[in-house]
Amino acid sequence: MRAILGRIGLLSALLARAHGITSGSALGPASSPKPRCRLFVESSPLQAGVRVQLSEGQQHYLMSVMRVSDQATVLLFDGHSGEWLARINREGRRGCTSTPLEQTRPQPSSPAVIALHFALLKPKRLAQLVEKATELGVTQLQPLVTSRTAVRSISIEKLRAIVIEAAEQCGRLSVPEVFDLNEDLESCLRAARATAGAAVFACDERPGCTNRLDQALARAATDGLHAAAFVVGPEGGFDPSEFEALRVHAELVSLGPNVLRAETAAMSALAVMHCRL
Repeated sequence: MRAILGRIGLLSALLARAHGITSGSALGPASSPKPRCRLFVESSPLQAGVRVQLSEGQQHYLMSVMRVSDQATVLLFDGHSGEWLARINREGRRGCTSTPLEQTRPQPSSPAVIALHFALLKPKRLAQLVEKATELGVTQLQPLVTSRTAVRSISIEKLRAIVIEAAEQCGRLSVPEVFDLNEDLESCLRAARATAGAAVFACDERPGCTNRLDQALARAATDGLHAAAFVVGPEGGFDPSEFEALRVHAELVSLGPNVLRAETAAMSALAVMHCRL
């Protein structure tokens, strides 16, 4: 019986090896599992062996929410040093620090600047807009108040927290910059021109606009598209005087025949741009 069981074990091992399946047996050690947690840290630059102090919120998240054990591994990034595998060092019952071990991904060269200037929306929709914009590679977020904006104030710190969490989840190596609220459309458009040159595109939901965004981006790309800015209005749209300012400082573009919600328009514009990166 032992001989039969031994042969069955050998056959199982050979089959496992043939299918690329490994374990901690004679076939060799299993590959290390991917860390469950990925955190953005302010410490820069990240270096092997140099301990990183985590925020109180991050310590609570690791110890009390995710229940990460001492010496477990996480992924860290700071927007400048790439992504690093790091080991958790438990300190007391609820505290911890982290020590980078090795770089898992290098920081890429400076990406294209993609700025999104958006009128404020109701909190739930605004959170969705900022989260998805981060996932789609935006590098600058400029909240804006226009004449038809229903919401007139927002917590910039809350927006930054949403942006950081989205960056951690989607795997990008940088965190978009969130600017303070701007209540002057003209100055906002001038800032967009300073960032993106002529590649400033304002979403126009009116039926008379037939200039499609994908075609406008294709024309801009002929000279090399290294930066672009998108302007999205509020739920009620821009008023006539604002459209006049947009016509001077931006190129009015259409996202199709349907009238889109503001957050949908922003995501659609960024998705078209994302496909060109």
